[in-house]
Amino acid sequence: MTGSDSGIAWVRIDGSGPHNLLDAGALSALTRILARFVDAPPAAVMLHGGESFSAGADLAELGHMNAEEFAGLLDTELDLYELVERLPCPTVAVVRKWCQGSGAELALACDIRIAGESARFCLPEVAAGFPAPVHRLARLVPPGVATELVLTGRRMGAEEAVKAGLYTQVVPDSELDAAAFRLAERLAVLPSPAAVATTKEWLRQARAGEPFDRDALRARATSIFSDWLDGRR
Repeated sequence: MTGSDSGIAWVRIDGSGPHNLLDAGALSALTRILARFVDAPPAAVMLHGGESFSAGADLAELGHMNAEEFAGLLDTELDLYELVERLPCPTVAVVRKWCQGSGAELALACDIRIAGESARFCLPEVAAGFPAPVHRLARLVPPGVATELVLTGRRMGAEEAVKAGLYTQVVPDSELDAAAFRLAERLAVLPSPAAVATTKEWLRQARAGEPFDRDALRARATSIFSDWLDGRR
């Protein structure tokens, strides 16, 4: 499920079926792998699904659960999204074909999303009878777009999705792997993991509407600057 190249961790979603359904086993496996990077982060994490990123939850599995089991699965999902969002290193979703439901939520938890032209973004939870966790979507796209997507469950093509801000880049499917490698190479040479982790933390705070703490910013930036100076001597 994982591979490493030039300090980059390539993590493959290993779900069920041809479209990488995120069943309980796949969610737990991803969580175990990514949890290793909290204290020992690589230069970046590239999250991909091979031929298809992920079509989301396994409805057949859900149909055999009781309410308590469903709540446990939901906790596992939410913990995974938060883990991805809070990793100190850059995280990139490399999206081909399906990016749906919990698979879309996983992609939205990443810092950067690049997609092939075949990518289809969809949040079908409400259309299937479930409430949709939409706070990450609502931070990225205008309110009207978010509302229409979650209430209709329609599939959004890659070109429309990049214009809406869901993806940062769309390329032909045949060029997606090369584009992902080029991005990985740029991330691999970032000189200061501390600067990356700190900037990611500040971005999270800004998105959450937390008040600007000038003293904390100055202290953290000065500490990183001191490390930078030491490295030049």
